[in-house]
Amino acid sequence: MRVLLSTIGGRGEVQPLLALGVRLRGMGRQVRVCAPPDFHGLAAEHGLGFTAISREPRDGACWPMEDLVPTLLAEQFTALEEAAKGCDAIVAANQGQVAARTVAESHGARYLHVARSPISLPSRHHAPQGRQEPGENQAWWQRAAEQRNTVWRKALNELRAELGLRPVDDITRHVLTDRPLLAADPVLAPWPGAGLDVRQTGAWVLPDRRPLPPETREFLAAGEPPVYIGLNGATPPKNRRVITPPVDGANTVDNGNRQALFSRMAVVVHHGEPGTTTTAARAGVPQVVVPRTDDQFYFAQRVQRLGIGVADPESLTDAIDHALTPDVTARARALAARMRSDGTSIAALYIR
Repeated sequence: MRVLLSTIGGRGEVQPLLALGVRLRGMGRQVRVCAPPDFHGLAAEHGLGFTAISREPRDGACWPMEDLVPTLLAEQFTALEEAAKGCDAIVAANQGQVAARTVAESHGARYLHVARSPISLPSRHHAPQGRQEPGENQAWWQRAAEQRNTVWRKALNELRAELGLRPVDDITRHVLTDRPLLAADPVLAPWPGAGLDVRQTGAWVLPDRRPLPPETREFLAAGEPPVYIGLNGATPPKNRRVITPPVDGANTVDNGNRQALFSRMAVVVHHGEPGTTTTAARAGVPQVVVPRTDDQFYFAQRVQRLGIGVADPESLTDAIDHALTPDVTARARALAARMRSDGTSIAALYIR
């Protein structure tokens, strides 16, 4: 069996696909990754084939300027058409990959969509990610679907007509399918129900066996567990030992093994990306989450509701002090023991 794993997103979407790819390869499957060009080396490092595809537009892959849509679709179709040759299944992340299901249909391959966050999938229990204004959730989802149809439907159906495929009426339902996969831990980020028939597998985590750098190990051994601060420009508390990602030019880059690092921390302070939140939760460490956009707000709220940390604090020092209280640290450890470790194994059962 040959499987294509595809995304036009960044590292947060590529790493879960790599985790699934490594699992499938261990089961004797042939796996190819289709992702932006800068992830070629990472795929090769894990023994997976690779085809490059253009990254999602900076202004959002779901809502590009309408005059760019034909070009975006053509680029997606060309890359995926090449990558999908001989494939039996395509697993696609990122809802901006509007051409992926059409490629699967043209090849007679099975198509599955995967999401990393519950709020990226329609449900009456939450609004679309990024929508913070008050309103009726189902109405927001309907408006989002109508906007997506306005932007994508004409160009997609023209492409499908050329291939002899039936037109699509609802772009959102077409991309997601009626039974999408949800690669999120059911304790940390449960599917609330209603809407789609979601198959929640647990998070897809790529094991990281790299040793921590010698200087990091020396720092950790020299005192009490420090606070990890992964926020750009944050002022660290003066009364705490702090460790931060190294700075490379204008970008904050973490080249270390966060799975090993977080387990040695007293508190992890971050923006609330799904992968970071999951890694910290699996490490059993309290969190302070300072969200900026999209599903970061959801994960911040989950950390707060689960009592394993603090969300969107006014004072970073006060938030860290609260996160270090015995009740919070105990809940963080208890939650880690309940989280799944077999997400990719469960997902692999659906890809047969």
